[in-house]
Amino acid sequence: MEDGVRYEYRVAATKRLILHESLRAWPVGKEQIWFERDWDPEAGKHDYSPESPTGLPRSRDIEERTLPNMLYLSKAVAEAREPVKPAFRWLVHRFKFLDLSTRSNLGRSFTLTQLDGNNEELKSKIVKALRHADIGIVDALAVEGAPLDQSFFEVLKVVDPEKFKDFSSEDSQPKRMEPQLFHKGPKNAKVALDWDRESAGTHRLFSLIGPWLDILSEGYTVCIDEIETSMHPIMVRELLKLFFSDKENTAGAQIIFTTHNPLLLDSTLMRRDQVWFTDKDDEGAVHLYPLTDYKPRGGESLIRGYMAGRYGAVPFVPRGLLGNFAKDGMIETESASR
Repeated sequence: MEDGVRYEYRVAATKRLILHESLRAWPVGKEQIWFERDWDPEAGKHDYSPESPTGLPRSRDIEERTLPNMLYLSKAVAEAREPVKPAFRWLVHRFKFLDLSTRSNLGRSFTLTQLDGNNEELKSKIVKALRHADIGIVDALAVEGAPLDQSFFEVLKVVDPEKFKDFSSEDSQPKRMEPQLFHKGPKNAKVALDWDRESAGTHRLFSLIGPWLDILSEGYTVCIDEIETSMHPIMVRELLKLFFSDKENTAGAQIIFTTHNPLLLDSTLMRRDQVWFTDKDDEGAVHLYPLTDYKPRGGESLIRGYMAGRYGAVPFVPRGLLGNFAKDGMIETESASR
């Protein structure tokens, strides 16, 4: 939804080719197919339809100049076709990906910038979230850290002499801000810990809470792979509950996430129509299907049903990872198998 209009954009592609692309809109409550394109391998080109779309007149000139590996939506925006700009704008500015994996560069800087900013309401929410996370934190500040090591400037002098000139004097050197977290001590005293002494879990929560609250505040749609990475399942539940709360999620933010944690199948957290599974067939193709296909009973434990394999989407390892366990749990030796 953008500017009060609902859009539906679909794309299927490989690294080298757009296989399908389409854009639909509901500007007056009725569906309009603005464009569809499908790759025709025999003709070696895309077929465009419909012949006379409503809402977005065809431009065969732009179609001919759209390369097979190029999105027609992007080309139409570049060619100043005004009707498609709201849909493009939503995809570029309101659709986000948040990488929580160990290879991501999600650091403390975003939360730190918010904590050091002028938005007092946002700072208060960050501190409040950290307090309620049950990790012993009672306050959080952005403080000036130790100056950059001299070796940094020696490297900068070689790598970027111009930038080194900008930092040639102490007054021109950038301030290093770092988080300062205070923990509850004896007799309610505040005990400050150096950032490097905080646990990896605390680092992850601090790094995540700033972007998380920003997503809620701005009403973004965010995609997250393996949301449980480096976090306790209860903490993940509490983060998700912010999305599902009408009080906290007033801007209509949405989240699409993957997980291997069956505890998130708790019906007090997730609606059944929100849950989808993926499973591989014998040829390695992945299939996506909803939990509702199985029509679970009202009082059925989804966690127990999933772990029992009732809905599929679980690893099937009947003989163990090394293939030496019989179904009754006894070790099957090589000689016995012969």
